[in-house]
Amino acid sequence: MKVRAIAVNTFSGLIRNKIIILFCAGCICILLLMLTSLLAMRAMRHAQNAEQMQMMVLPMLAGMMTFISGFGSLLAAWSASDSVAAEMRSGTILAVLARPVHRWQFLLGKFLGVQMMMFVFVLIMLGLNYLLAWIGGATISTNPWVLIVYPMVRYMIYSSLGTLLVTVMHPIIAFCVVLVMMIGAGLVAP
Repeated sequence: MKVRAIAVNTFSGLIRNKIIILFCAGCICILLLMLTSLLAMRAMRHAQNAEQMQMMVLPMLAGMMTFISGFGSLLAAWSASDSVAAEMRSGTILAVLARPVHRWQFLLGKFLGVQMMMFVFVLIMLGLNYLLAWIGGATISTNPWVLIVYPMVRYMIYSSLGTLLVTVMHPIIAFCVVLVMMIGAGLVAP
């Protein structure tokens, strides 16, 4: 019960967070620019055959989804770091922990609140994935659960690292450490 209350409070706080809203607005602007170029490519479809069109559109779709997925990783790391640090900055952590709430329950509630936000993000990303494939004239042959589970596991890893690191260091430094880990994981990945 305590963990659920902390998680719901964290989720509602993250949705109202101005930095996250600004971050998402920037991502949406970049995504709209990419979508405009994709629609321009689709308009050229009538001039070329379908095979050439797919060779042009599929790399563009892959780049857009990579961008959105990378944005989600950054969002998970920042939200986890900021959710705990905001409680410490405002001093509300003292009121929460003065009640019969253990530290692990507090951190678990924060983690689950971030995961609720990331689940909403993944569902939006899944819908966008199907929309972009439809606009590009391609089909997605992967099961939808794979498109939900894989990003959620990755976002859980980054948000848990952010939550862990923010308990011992400044949130910006914790975010930068997780960012370096993301870049390293991206370099190692095939």
